[in-house]
Amino acid sequence: DIEAPARRMAQADATALVLYGRVGTYAHRAADTPAHAQGSLALWRNCADSIWRNVVAPWRSAGRLDVFVQSWNPELESDMDAYWKPAASWHGVQNSSFRCPAGSAMGYCERTWWAMLGMRHAVELRAEWARAESSSDAAARLHGTVIMMRHDLFWFNELPIVRASPSGIRLWLPFNCQTREATPASPHSSGSATPMTSVAAASAIFGHNCNAEGRSSERLNFCDLTVEIDWFFISDAEIADGFADTSLSYFNYTDSIKRRMRFKNSAPHFMWGLYFFSKHNLRERCAVAYVAHSHSDFTLGRMVKLSTPPTEKCRCRGPSLDCRETYPFTAQLLTTNPHGIYG
Repeated sequence: DIEAPARRMAQADATALVLYGRVGTYAHRAADTPAHAQGSLALWRNCADSIWRNVVAPWRSAGRLDVFVQSWNPELESDMDAYWKPAASWHGVQNSSFRCPAGSAMGYCERTWWAMLGMRHAVELRAEWARAESSSDAAARLHGTVIMMRHDLFWFNELPIVRASPSGIRLWLPFNCQTREATPASPHSSGSATPMTSVAAASAIFGHNCNAEGRSSERLNFCDLTVEIDWFFISDAEIADGFADTSLSYFNYTDSIKRRMRFKNSAPHFMWGLYFFSKHNLRERCAVAYVAHSHSDFTLGRMVKLSTPPTEKCRCRGPSLDCRETYPFTAQLLTTNPHGIYG
């Protein structure tokens, strides 16, 4: 097929931004907003404007970007669709019709079920559009990279342009920690040294000490199978499309949370971790990298009162970048820091 290389190039440069979930209010996070309450138009619009400035505009300057919209906010449907002009959209209503079976019940079981169902609708929306038979040009519907992102995320800085590939980095996650600037001392240096930045992972996740000596298997699984900042991810299309499994096999995932992680609550943090790091083993395959810092480059919109970044810091431990012996440090973490790439 002499046209195959051109199609692959078009796919590699094309991105899908898939916006999903429920918009809450400045007073209530989305998960705690009563079913009958409407999402805040002002909150959604502030976040949408920041996403447009810091994600859509820069990424479109580097290649094709199509927007897809799923929401649990039918009251915002007309505003969302008019603003984003999405390639496809779907809006639904959360209600009280679903109840977790008694034998599978966990804390937040229904709430997380709705969250995973929304993400399933979102990824299926893009996948169905991409394989639509009515397309006269199949290459124009392919996406090499898919950004899955909540509607209510506020960006202070541009999201660096990264690409996902089935043969390389398949998943980009946000990095949830501060950085430390330092100038290395060297007996051979004269004059000013090159500034360096060290990075570190969180020392504890939801009260679990990830540095404890002789961690038990359930504690090891808890730390290694949790995605602490579950507000966006960037992946290749296959990983994104397969994410529907967290909804289709929901109770298999909740069973793993209870059995492997010894935890009593269901939450997207664990669904994401089990899908990425257990089902696909992306960490072991050195297919994970990190981009942007929570509470520095972005945060939840309801936390933004002024147009200045919040000052929260996290506790850190020693450097723990995945596959650091396989990949150079500079390939593992991208940020919007003036120095460019963190290593």
